[in-house]
Amino acid sequence: MKMIKVKTAELVGAQLDYAVAVADGRAGSDDDEEAVPGKMYWCSTSSPAEGLRPAQHMGPSQINPETGWHFGRYSPSTDWALAGPIIDREKIQLDPPSSPVHRSGGPPSGWGESGIWGACTWQKGVTGKRAFAFDPSSPLTAAMRCFVKLKLGDEVEVPALEGGQ
Repeated sequence: MKMIKVKTAELVGAQLDYAVAVADGRAGSDDDEEAVPGKMYWCSTSSPAEGLRPAQHMGPSQINPETGWHFGRYSPSTDWALAGPIIDREKIQLDPPSSPVHRSGGPPSGWGESGIWGACTWQKGVTGKRAFAFDPSSPLTAAMRCFVKLKLGDEVEVPALEGGQ
């Protein structure tokens, strides 16, 4: 699988989901296959140590309430059932586009809405600093970028997607 370096702030979709799997310790253990963007998996929503288990057949994304195992594409950037435990465990703060920000200078100076989803942590990450991330339309994309930045830094290696990237 060809790997490329991507800025964490630019991660989206399957590449972001792959980076989250790596950051959460779900990829590459002896018991499971390497995480591949877009592939179907079983995964534990409560224990990253359980890794990802390849699924043999396609089906709707669902969680078994008795076991806490999730079936579907590992896609925490779009699935609250997968992202929620990470957000909670890592204490990632989400700020909606309506959050007030202060801009100094220029015509829009003063207080106003941020216009974007923001996410931040209160603990130091691999860079020795708090992690911040943003997305114009998705709280989960912002939160998962924040998590990846916290655990892996400003740039990560992810599989190149079909079509050249």
